[in-house]
Amino acid sequence: MKNSLNDLPVGNVVYVDSNIFIYDTTGHPKHAPSCSKFLDRVEFGGITGITSILTINEAVHKLSIIELSSKMKERPVSIIRLIKEAPSLLDTLGDRYITCWCS
Repeated sequence: MKNSLNDLPVGNVVYVDSNIFIYDTTGHPKHAPSCSKFLDRVEFGGITGITSILTINEAVHKLSIIELSSKMKERPVSIIRLIKEAPSLLDTLGDRYITCWCS
């Protein structure tokens, strides 16, 4: 039987890695539905989810690159170079990721 986020029994304690947040936030076609359902289970207490500030930092970093890549029509590897040249590009990002995770 294939393991899935949705197969986790009620009451489990699970470490939530950055990909769960990234797939849910970006609406990944294959993984977003199960990630969203999993995060709902965590939010409503069916499962205890734990994470770290490093994981949140990684997710915000990757989502920032994805957002700038989309806005600027550039490949993600190019975005990293552009940010190094002009850090103010980060000022154009919204705070929607932090808002949705911390509210």
